[in-house]
Amino acid sequence: GHMQAEASWKAFRETTPHKRPLIISHSTFIGSGKYAGHLHTAGDTGCSGDAIRASIAKIVELSLVGIPYAGVKMPQDFSQCSDTIQARWLQLAALFPLSTFPLPHSLDADTSEPDTKAINASEEVLKLRAMLLPYLHALFFDAHTQGTPVARPLFYEFSEDRNVFQVHQQFMLGPAVLISPATDEEDQMEAYFPYGNWYNLRTGEAIQTMEGSHVKLPTAPNPHIHVRGGHIVPLLNTTGKTSLELFAAPGFNGGATGRVSLDDDSEIYSDDDSNSGTSRKMIFTLSKEDDSYTLSIVLEPSVPTGNVHADVVVGSIRIPGIAKPPRVTMDGKDLAGSSVYYRGNVLHLHLDLPLGNHTIQIK
Repeated sequence: GHMQAEASWKAFRETTPHKRPLIISHSTFIGSGKYAGHLHTAGDTGCSGDAIRASIAKIVELSLVGIPYAGVKMPQDFSQCSDTIQARWLQLAALFPLSTFPLPHSLDADTSEPDTKAINASEEVLKLRAMLLPYLHALFFDAHTQGTPVARPLFYEFSEDRNVFQVHQQFMLGPAVLISPATDEEDQMEAYFPYGNWYNLRTGEAIQTMEGSHVKLPTAPNPHIHVRGGHIVPLLNTTGKTSLELFAAPGFNGGATGRVSLDDDSEIYSDDDSNSGTSRKMIFTLSKEDDSYTLSIVLEPSVPTGNVHADVVVGSIRIPGIAKPPRVTMDGKDLAGSSVYYRGNVLHLHLDLPLGNHTIQIK
């Protein structure tokens, strides 16, 4: 498998030198991640929570050994599982680095397609997957240039917390996003939250813990996605005009950082991030001083090498866990009241900022 992946990658590079090869294999080895992704086969019997948890371990293992683009193929008996287990598989698979979805023609002729209830249950998580694409893009950029894993066990980020070595049902996407999927048919699940602030990506509801906490969560909606305090996660706003949305999750000190990589979706990067093509970065920084917050957006490099990013805008910003401010300014000018609203302990800003450097002050 490794030799075939390498040969295929080289052939694609020779025939289409200005396009990124996309190669997926069922058979890989150490080093294959440079050339291909891995689609793990869940096996013949997968109608159990143990099988679902085993797939999480496999995807994390592949990422740790340098194969970050990894996903899971549904088990052979998928269509014979209960509708709840089918939904668990579909919802989890949507959030693996390589997302796959079974189609009716991919199933055995004597079995039925995925249950309609299961497909409906996975619709919301597929939308969340689409929202996370800018963040995932940045993670894959780091995986290519720095060798960091995309899917990570909790102990990768919290190695001093002994409790995380017993967590087998959850995983991280990069340093900022915690995925807590349900794997059984129960109505409740237990999730572990290490030290820090954690914010529900859907609602902005906060979980704060100083020493790590086990928290009971309902299995619906599933899976639970939380953003780690101290990080700004770029999201794709797919409602109406396509734009970026920033989810700025303050840490204990009120600060947070994040970035997004911008390119033309086809250029080939060097292994050391020295590519000088059309690639650019937007760097986000949230800082707090007394009761005021400042969010800065910096574009690097500041001088564009092309206009392929001219239509990129920051459409909106969400900042959970801060008090309602009396005044918000953008580049020194007061924002109109219609652009600022506060709901459920979350500050919402609607901006449509064009590509460039900007400063937002929340006083």
